[in-house]
Amino acid sequence: MKAIEEAIFTRYNQPAGAAFKAVTPGGLYNTEAPQKAQDNGAYAVFTLIDDSPEYTFTSEGEDVLVQFTLVSYDRSVIDVNDMFEQLKGFLDFVKLSVAGYDSIECRRQPGANKVRDPEADAWLYMVDYRILVQKQ
Repeated sequence: MKAIEEAIFTRYNQPAGAAFKAVTPGGLYNTEAPQKAQDNGAYAVFTLIDDSPEYTFTSEGEDVLVQFTLVSYDRSVIDVNDMFEQLKGFLDFVKLSVAGYDSIECRRQPGANKVRDPEADAWLYMVDYRILVQKQ
């Protein structure tokens, strides 16, 4: 859903995103990072996993699942752990400003997964968020 993707970028570029932006000097990307993203350091990629309509008798909305992949080329796991902590501050229970919608909640889902990718020589941390919005 384009409006949620734009809302994530907007928050990232506002003061509310400053701490997360500080630990992702390589940037935040939608779906795929450019090949040279790692040249500037750690970065994050978010991908829309699922977008389901939500209907009630009086309203309509969207239930959107977004996966964030945090990428760090630091040999230590400390960097990617710090990125995870800042991501929580960036999105946990916030109300995103989504054009045309009222934000209901942004909730981290169980099952975050941290792995070392030996081929890329990088730490990856995959974190899912469920974002609920209601049409205005």
